[in-house]
Amino acid sequence: MNQLLTQTRRMLENLTGASMDETRDWAAVLSVLEAGKGDVILELPWQHPDSPPERHEVVLKHLSQDRVVYYNSRSPRSLVVGTLLPSNATLPERRVEGTGLESMPLADLQRLFQIGVGAALLPTERRSR
Repeated sequence: MNQLLTQTRRMLENLTGASMDETRDWAAVLSVLEAGKGDVILELPWQHPDSPPERHEVVLKHLSQDRVVYYNSRSPRSLVVGTLLPSNATLPERRVEGTGLESMPLADLQRLFQIGVGAALLPTERRSR
């Protein structure tokens, strides 16, 4: 999988003792969100203004209608709720939802998984087999 996600998986397993699976399976991620279980760590390509693309992790929190809300530790704190963050070469348009919270259309996140650039960590017991 991805080096960043692998490091995070190892850290969480060491801290919590819970086994984690790295997955690119969109259906498994969506199932967890539809069940109302958040805190899914997601790794995506991310491009900040004036910097090259890199891998970045966010934490999926919940679904809100046709959007997925996530925590982004790098979200600008000065932006007003509802501010649209423009799309770029790696990401679709996002919206500020609160301090550290952003959202994107669920269909856009699904597309990122379908083209093979999305990856997630799911606790082993949450994965559907």
